[in-house]
Amino acid sequence: MGVPSIWAKADNQAHAKILGQIGVHHVIRPESDMGRRVAHLMGGRVQDYAEFERGFAVAKIAPPVSVLDHRVGEVNARGDSPVQILAIRPRDEAFRRALADDVIRAGDLVIAAGPVEALEEFAARR
Repeated sequence: MGVPSIWAKADNQAHAKILGQIGVHHVIRPESDMGRRVAHLMGGRVQDYAEFERGFAVAKIAPPVSVLDHRVGEVNARGDSPVQILAIRPRDEAFRRALADDVIRAGDLVIAAGPVEALEEFAARR
């Protein structure tokens, strides 16, 4: 029919699969998406959370003690986690893009991206 973009709401995973198979461009599942988001927020360590694809998210997190007084570049280069710090909000300032030389201090907030499980592990570090 020449429609450039079709959006549809799915009630469950099976419904979403069928919609995808019949050519729907964008399948949304707001109840499921919000349920996952709220579950991450209820843990207390993540202050905001957005999942972009199944398994990959961006989260606003109070940095764990293990990264305090370390440079963003050091944290991002660590081989033990695929989490990357994208932005930082020093205490009493606004969020800005994180630079490799920024030192993470107590009271800062960070925006971090990575696999969901890795973000949860990062937020739970001591």
